[in-house]
Amino acid sequence: LSSGVGQLASESNQVTSGLGTLQSKTGTLSSGVGQLATGSNQVTNGLGTLQTESGQLANGITQLQTGSASLTTGVKNYTDGVTSLSKGIDQLAGSTGSLATDTNSLATGSSDLTNGLQQLSGSVDSQNKQAVESAAKLQESLTKYEATLKAKTNQDPDLVAGFEQLETNINALMTQTESSGTSLSTTLNQKLIPGSKKVSDGLTTLNQRVPTLTAAITGLQNGATKIISNNDQLVTGTNSLNSGINQLATKAPSLVDGVSQLYSGSGK
Repeated sequence: LSSGVGQLASESNQVTSGLGTLQSKTGTLSSGVGQLATGSNQVTNGLGTLQTESGQLANGITQLQTGSASLTTGVKNYTDGVTSLSKGIDQLAGSTGSLATDTNSLATGSSDLTNGLQQLSGSVDSQNKQAVESAAKLQESLTKYEATLKAKTNQDPDLVAGFEQLETNINALMTQTESSGTSLSTTLNQKLIPGSKKVSDGLTTLNQRVPTLTAAITGLQNGATKIISNNDQLVTGTNSLNSGINQLATKAPSLVDGVSQLYSGSGK
């Protein structure tokens, strides 16, 4: 009995010691539970924030898809425009060769026209001079013949009257001829020849500028070629962007659902 009581006392001491140890650990356990509760609340709050922002993420992805579609349309319009521009430049370049030939021919023809007008003006001036000289001689002959008719004693009045009328008509014709010649000479020297020379000079200047125009068009062709080569990269980049956005849009709903489930579970 005494041995059993001693053993019981020993075990009682062990229980007491264990209870003391357990009691000393209770504060640590209580503190840990409090920290766990605090951490759980923070996780719940974080998940709530994440749930709200996941909805904004979905809206943002939708806006990305809309913007990407607009970008794709814009890139297509841009590349189509560049292609059309390149074709137009090529057509312009094809016309440049004939432009040089045409302007050279026009310049030569205009120069020939100016020379022809100058020769014509010289001819008109010469004819005007001859006409004036001939008119003076004719007028002198008419005056002498009229004096001879009137000096006759048996002059015919009808013949004299007819001659006077003829003289009047011839004088009027000579005056008209002289006036017409002067008018033609004035027109040639003051209008046609200066105008033709101005056109000729302008065409010559234009013909001299054709090589510069050709070089500029060649530069445009080279620039258009580089732009078109960049267009391929632009289209490829746009397609890659669309692909990435579509993949993100595909995964976004499951992400939002997962966040919602986590948030619901954290509340429990």
